[in-house]
Amino acid sequence: MNNEFRMLANPYRLSKDYQDSDAPKSSFSEGLRKVIEDEYQGLYISPQVHKEIRTSIDDHIQEYIRSQVVNEVVDGALEKAIKDMLSQEEAIFEI
Repeated sequence: MNNEFRMLANPYRLSKDYQDSDAPKSSFSEGLRKVIEDEYQGLYISPQVHKEIRTSIDDHIQEYIRSQVVNEVVDGALEKAIKDMLSQEEAIFEI
């Protein structure tokens, strides 16, 4: 096989602006650890405490999501009930 005419599997990798998406990315936990270390310099915070902080944040976010879903369902039900009530009143007054 002639290598001069071989097609590259992914020519975009030749671009100077190419960023490898497979490169390791810092995780939320790692970023959180860095923020905590910067904020509380000189204080040793064990990996267990970091894990508890992360769990607490996850719990708060999940509670917020649940709250938003409940609010949307309640708001939707109220809007529908009001529209239904108004349409029934209009029907009564048309008679």
